Amino acid sequence: MKTDETVVKKEALKALRKERGETLAKAKSLLKVRSKMMREVKKCISGEAKTVPEVAEETGLAPSAVLWCVSALRKYGMAVEGEQDGDYFKYEAAVEKAADEKAVDQKAAEKEAAEETEAS
Repeated sequence: MKTDETVVKKEALKALRKERGETLAKAKSLLKVRSKMMREVKKCISGEAKTVPEVAEETGLAPSAVLWCVSALRKYGMAVEGEQDGDYFKYEAAVEKAADEKAVDQKAAEKEAAEETEAS
């Protein structure tokens, strides 16, 4: 038998999930979009060093979004700054991280595909 306290706690959790459901859905959606952007940028710079405008043109992303991704990749050691090409630096994927990132990207893509299948 369930105690009254357990029932009250479960009802409170249900209400909280219902109240915050929209916010959680938005956060999950934003995370998917950002993860996809990061994968696209990493894939683009993994073959050769490119400037932010070159990556933006190739991926179709806004230059500001590409700069955000490149900055995050540099911060966590997944990309390195190369030589300067005119007004812009070239960026490329860090060699030692490339194999690990490929595995992580594969898992993320599989998870995203599974979630989309679930949602259908």
